[in-house]
Amino acid sequence: MTMAQDASMPMLGDLIEMAETGPALAAALAAAGQAPLIDRINVAAERLGLAPEDFARLAIRRFSERADDEQWVRVMGVAGRDNRPGAALIAAILHTAVNDAEALSS
Repeated sequence: MTMAQDASMPMLGDLIEMAETGPALAAALAAAGQAPLIDRINVAAERLGLAPEDFARLAIRRFSERADDEQWVRVMGVAGRDNRPGAALIAAILHTAVNDAEALSS
């Protein structure tokens, strides 16, 4: 069985690139019902002296460059169980970053 690539489905790298552009990320998270995550990103960013878009951009870049196989399997599993896998993947990455930022400030 072969699977054709759906032209409307962005590749993982495209999702990460889109998420790093700030306004597109906030809109995607809001559309996916992630308003509480947006609030937590805003608080974490403020504590670190960053704009929320910069916090998200750095978090996604750091994850994509440094995550180990176990971390990738976890976020891909989250994405695979959601009807909006791209937004779910980015949200899972950002949840991890916010949790880490909150732990540092405790």
